[in-house]
Amino acid sequence: MEQESNQSGQLACFIIGPMFTGCTYVSNSTIFLLSVERTITVLKLLQRKAVIIKHRTIWFIIASWATRLCLAVIPLLSTPGVTLKYNACSKICVYFFSPDKLPELCWNVLLLYPLFDFALLIGTFTVNAVTFAVLHRY
Repeated sequence: MEQESNQSGQLACFIIGPMFTGCTYVSNSTIFLLSVERTITVLKLLQRKAVIIKHRTIWFIIASWATRLCLAVIPLLSTPGVTLKYNACSKICVYFFSPDKLPELCWNVLLLYPLFDFALLIGTFTVNAVTFAVLHRY
């Protein structure tokens, strides 16, 4: 009975783990896209309606979701030693290496997540700094 419960828990981790990670990325990229949209509105006030159109916005949203969900699954597909495990402390499923399958050079795929988050964070701060600098001139 415990074996069956462990297998269903592992299956739930393989579904919920990438979805949680993907949704975290989507929220970060949404904040970035909103910052870019606000900057365009401030810098190009008269051309805003020509630059920000409904069709383009929908494609950015779809591309954002697809890219971020694919990014969340990369460690599971690209590195054989990476799996998901429920962490009781954080109460989420986290990526980890099996103790018997510690990789030699493939561990850096897990650095993709913080690198991506910091890149979006720096991009968002930069875009907002440009916006505030332009507003400060007036």
